[in-house]
Amino acid sequence: MLAYYRGHVIVLLRDDALSAEITERKSGAPLPTKVLAVLGEDVNTVIERAKDLVDIYVQGAMMTSRNASNVQLKI
Repeated sequence: MLAYYRGHVIVLLRDDALSAEITERKSGAPLPTKVLAVLGEDVNTVIERAKDLVDIYVQGAMMTSRNASNVQLKI
């Protein structure tokens, strides 16, 4: 199952356990983490957890970008 959120693709996997892998849609770069379900959690819980993780990465990227634009080089 696929879910799309804030420019990312969340791929739900169901092997021994339910999990989700997240990639950036534009670049295809995977996020370096994987979301796992604990016993008894459903698909919606895993999707929400993955969305929370995307929010953290997007917020961090925005802060990094904002800080980089405020850097002034003095020569």
